[in-house]
Amino acid sequence: MKKSILVLMTSLLALTMVVACNKKKDEKPAADPTAMGTDMAEMQPEMQPDAMKEDPKPEVKVDPASEAVTPPTLTALAEIGTPKIAVYVDLAKMAQSPLMKETGLTEKMNVSFMKDSDSMDKAALAKCLGIDVKTPTDMISKVAVFTNGSEDDATIILTVPMEAEKLMGCLKTSAKDTKIEDVTFGTAKGYKVTEKEGEVSHFVAVEKNKILTFKGEQKEFVAKLKIGEGNIGKGDVEGYFPGGPQCLKVIVRELSMDEFNKNAKGMIPNLKAIDVDATVGIANGLKVDVKVDTKDAKAAESLAAFAAVMKGNPGAKAQLKAVGLDESLIDKVIIAAKDTNVTVKIDLDMATVKGLVEKLKGMIPGAAAPAAEEPKAEAPKAEEPKAEEPKAEEAKK
Repeated sequence: MKKSILVLMTSLLALTMVVACNKKKDEKPAADPTAMGTDMAEMQPEMQPDAMKEDPKPEVKVDPASEAVTPPTLTALAEIGTPKIAVYVDLAKMAQSPLMKETGLTEKMNVSFMKDSDSMDKAALAKCLGIDVKTPTDMISKVAVFTNGSEDDATIILTVPMEAEKLMGCLKTSAKDTKIEDVTFGTAKGYKVTEKEGEVSHFVAVEKNKILTFKGEQKEFVAKLKIGEGNIGKGDVEGYFPGGPQCLKVIVRELSMDEFNKNAKGMIPNLKAIDVDATVGIANGLKVDVKVDTKDAKAAESLAAFAAVMKGNPGAKAQLKAVGLDESLIDKVIIAAKDTNVTVKIDLDMATVKGLVEKLKGMIPGAAAPAAEEPKAEAPKAEEPKAEEPKAEEAKK
């Protein structure tokens, strides 16, 4: 049961990031992490106000109203306060987007789901639910994850397209290789799932179509949890994320910049910790909006100048070209600083993203032709009759 949801969730997050973060991979070749200190030292003379003046060359597109980003309505959650990391994925919206469909990523997501859901009897699950389970969105519509940086303290809210109680009951009856026990959270019925490896997770319906799941016992969290009350106890967590229809939203709070400053050799002394708010929309292409709050205006200006220098480094385009990507992609990254904030915007049309995805498929093992891998799984079956051939040869001898 845990794998049928948690493995699914991580697989989907990874697939989402294929679309959202592979664009960031285009940027990373500009700076070799192993030589970051050297690169920064070489660029330091360039980090003057003139560098900031050169950046606003690319034209800035106006965001369509349909993908506007509005501030969240919650700054903390009743039971856990302000988590260091929060991720929200609208799986249903992502799977139905033209970008995912036209690039074949929706189909790849479905194939991955069927492979990763071996911990459940799919026929029994389908019969119990009254639907044919073929895609992840048949079971899960949205995922919200909250953590302080460890998988062990993750709190997850799943939004499902059916009654949560029914789904949990069907998962219980169709699960394989797991021990499932009934437990209670106050007066609410839930389940404790123990995998054969000994890993434990819990599931409980917190609203008609929402399920709370977490790993381990997390006794302090459970002591605060009251089903039907609070943000998590009611599944009322979407207000923590920026508004709008974006399929992926990420919030990071109080991220220490000690490691960055060590590599930067003190180039941005005022940069102590940052907050990050990021959204990814894939309605008509790829639209990434990132806001980094440095909590210091001088730090914001220096960080934006540094990013502009990295972006303008001739080596960045050369490295993109070296791996077969369009070197002009780097020009699509728009960087700006205002007050204590640094913003990064990426806006790619559908044709550009489709070309990028095709290129990236060729770089990721097994991603170029996922469907072609299916027959290989049946190869051992086809070879079984050959086991009798030696007997035939012995008979001839």
